[in-house]
Amino acid sequence: MKTDVLKFYKLEEKEQVITLVKYKGEYKYFLCDREYWVMDWNIRYENYSMVCNEQERERFSIRTLDETNCDRLINELREESVEELQKEFFFRYEVSDNIWDLLDIYPVMLVDFDACMLYVLKLYEAINYEMYIPLHWEYTFVWDSCISGLIPDDFSYWKKDNVDYLALFAEKYHKKTNDDF
Repeated sequence: MKTDVLKFYKLEEKEQVITLVKYKGEYKYFLCDREYWVMDWNIRYENYSMVCNEQERERFSIRTLDETNCDRLINELREESVEELQKEFFFRYEVSDNIWDLLDIYPVMLVDFDACMLYVLKLYEAINYEMYIPLHWEYTFVWDSCISGLIPDDFSYWKKDNVDYLALFAEKYHKKTNDDF
């Protein structure tokens, strides 16, 4: 695999996720530890009778992440460019016949701090994020095609020339899988 795309290689094994954040009307992608998006660590650690001091330090001492303090986290994280994500996506599109290789770099959630809404991709099951949102927030599970509809086209790095290549790949993958039976 090319060295310029290794950063995105096997994200699930690294426990990292790609997340799209909307804050003050602006969208930004981040690649970071999936634990960063457990919004209310008080609830999480209460459920597991754990101390969250170490995790809290890792997330810049933000115990409950919401619209009032998200700028602290956003300012600490490295934003991923749409161009870089698109490059990785189309590299995988050309060399792989496995849909999971593409879904590995698909955003697992959209965190909309403006609307206090969390959209979680239904296929992603590593953490039950919906259990750990602030009380005034809402959440919903979405399928890949639904989350795609929530994301502006200029942030949909799996689209090129008005063609949704993830949908094309999924169609091809499902056809191949059905033909194998």
